[in-house]
Amino acid sequence: MSEQAMNPAIWNAWPAIEEKPLSYGVLRFSQGYTRRANSLIVNPGCQCNYAEVVADAEKFFSERDVPVRICLSFTRSMSGLDRFLQATGYELMSPSLVMGRRIEGVTASLPDEGQVRLDAASWLAVYNSIIPLPASHRDAQRQILARIDDENCFLVIVDHQGNPAGCALGVLRGSTLCIFNVATIPARRRQGVGCRLVQGLLDWGGENKADQALLQVAQANPAAVALYRKMGFEILYRYGFRERGGIRLDPGN
Repeated sequence: MSEQAMNPAIWNAWPAIEEKPLSYGVLRFSQGYTRRANSLIVNPGCQCNYAEVVADAEKFFSERDVPVRICLSFTRSMSGLDRFLQATGYELMSPSLVMGRRIEGVTASLPDEGQVRLDAASWLAVYNSIIPLPASHRDAQRQILARIDDENCFLVIVDHQGNPAGCALGVLRGSTLCIFNVATIPARRRQGVGCRLVQGLLDWGGENKADQALLQVAQANPAAVALYRKMGFEILYRYGFRERGGIRLDPGN
């Protein structure tokens, strides 16, 4: 699958509250919650006027009182825009990886009895107990999840007492499984919870005719990258955010 084909799947599976399509990308705003939902995403390989990109982003985000943020992949076709943004004063934030693997049907030999599927509200309660968010971001979080129209799986791993150990979200975009928000309770880290979460979503995706899986991970998180490599994921491409102005309103990418 080419980068141009993959990019819409991983981004569209995580919708923004407000989106404004452009000829070369899309402007996205979600009250400052997550970089990917509050940035101008430039389509890979597009032909665009660099000054126009900056002008469009600065007008849109300044009107909404959030940092001006432009997301682009680190490929040869985007190197000119990246250099232009750097020279214009845009700082590189949250360099990240898109990793992927094929799904060969249901890959687990036995069901994981600790896996529980929840509704969105119950899953959010678990996620926010692991990664606390301010009230303003929780509202945006709820709105984003409510906009997911694709088939989805809000997965939680529980221990023998029924207490949550971790959670993750899978969204099926066509035949592509997109994995988001893999989070483990601190006391249960390095105990295989993350692996069980991802495996559970791979199994669910295989059962629902997905033939490939994608996920995003911070480049500065080598432990997670190593885990995903161990599970058969490979780095497909790198991307990041060029940002200028304002404070950092969101907790991650």
